[in-house]
Amino acid sequence: MQHLKPSALALALLTGLALAGAFMAGAVLSGGLQRANDRGGAQAPGARSAEAGLRYTVEERVGERLHLLTIPNTPALAIVPVVSNPLRPLEAVARARRALAGINGGYFDPANQKTNAWVLAGGQVLANPRDNRRLMRNPALGPYLEAILNRSEFRLYQCQGHRRNAIVPHRSAVPPGCRLELALGGGPQLLPVMTTEREAFTAHERGVLVRDAIDAFGPNARTALGIKADGQLLWVMVEQRPGRARSGLTLGELAQFLHQHGVRSALNLDGGSSSSLYFKGESHLGKHEADGAPVSRSVHSVLLVVPTPHDQRPPR
Repeated sequence: MQHLKPSALALALLTGLALAGAFMAGAVLSGGLQRANDRGGAQAPGARSAEAGLRYTVEERVGERLHLLTIPNTPALAIVPVVSNPLRPLEAVARARRALAGINGGYFDPANQKTNAWVLAGGQVLANPRDNRRLMRNPALGPYLEAILNRSEFRLYQCQGHRRNAIVPHRSAVPPGCRLELALGGGPQLLPVMTTEREAFTAHERGVLVRDAIDAFGPNARTALGIKADGQLLWVMVEQRPGRARSGLTLGELAQFLHQHGVRSALNLDGGSSSSLYFKGESHLGKHEADGAPVSRSVHSVLLVVPTPHDQRPPR
């Protein structure tokens, strides 16, 4: 879970995250990028045909390791949000659901384990930030509350037999002819534009940063999802390297990385110690202790990839 942590770099940027400037920062870090691992279909019994389209890769950099999962837009695979009360680690949830893959989801308050993000599925509200009294009754958040409740979310629609992915603010209308299948809140949007100020993750007064709820301008472990032009999803988890003076990515650098990988629309998810990605029975974590031991944290919501039951797949 990420907490308020203004940095010196943030104070130097008087206008918030300018995407063009972020691209320059990302370009500097991308030197020395190399492919370290590439694994396609997983080998879980009875699920090989469903997993064949999933592609997991790792990209090694000087300061961080980036885990990428490409998910094809196919009816053979389903994206499922899961909310845990009490909190549970991603790996525990994924194993219990026999998921092919998973990623941590939206923001929550570790003090009371209540959500700060919307989660909906099948016409049901699974998590409602209005139920979090520490959020709704926090006087310091009063000026930002409406923006917080309308933060961006990943959506999956069914539109006349076709599946469509989107990233939009929570109060956005469902397109005509479509049905909302699921929504999971996060934020800010990273592409096509950065929305840190609009969604009240950061705020400036007279050019001075007065709020940075997710360490937007500092390097950190990150989780994000992106939508490519062909409808494929790209999940990315940024793992920090222990013992490095600078490790992780800023939000601007993360946006640049996603753009370089063909992503058109992207959403930041909860990061820091919450960052985690699960694939082929293995959990990859974003934070490490000083001795290198990975930090496994329980989270409130996750997204899973599961095989679609044959009786729920549309006819060919």
